Amino acid sequence: MAVALNAKDFRENGKQFLNGSTVKIDKFRKAIASDAVRNLVQYTPWATGRARGNWRVNYGTPATGYDSARRDPTGEQAIAEGLSRVNAKVWQTYTGAFTADLYVSNNTPYIGDLENGHPTMGDFQAHNQGLGFMGARTHAYLQTKYMGGGGLG
Repeated sequence: MAVALNAKDFRENGKQFLNGSTVKIDKFRKAIASDAVRNLVQYTPWATGRARGNWRVNYGTPATGYDSARRDPTGEQAIAEGLSRVNAKVWQTYTGAFTADLYVSNNTPYIGDLENGHPTMGDFQAHNQGLGFMGARTHAYLQTKYMGGGGLG
């Protein structure tokens, strides 16, 4: 028994396979970006809510600007806005062949101090393996969820 795969059939089947793969990759990419947004906001130490409130999601280049009046102690608003950007159709259109970058950034003037062990971080500083709250927590979460590895959890 033989199965013939002529060039036309192969092109048609190949397109269907690639289209299905692209959809899966897009969903996976959005899931990772969504998890990163949630983790970055939730693990940001806060006293006033300014640092949590100033997380921004942007396409192509990192967001600029800082709003000193923006306070979000729970992080709910920043997460909702970030997820809205991650799930926006514009990202699908803009990225085309997965060439664009999606940035999650924070321009709070003291975000570097928080990342590098500001006293409000408490005991986390001793457990972060040389990474700040953003790098350590986000890396550990994504490593555990998507790569099957352990981490800080």
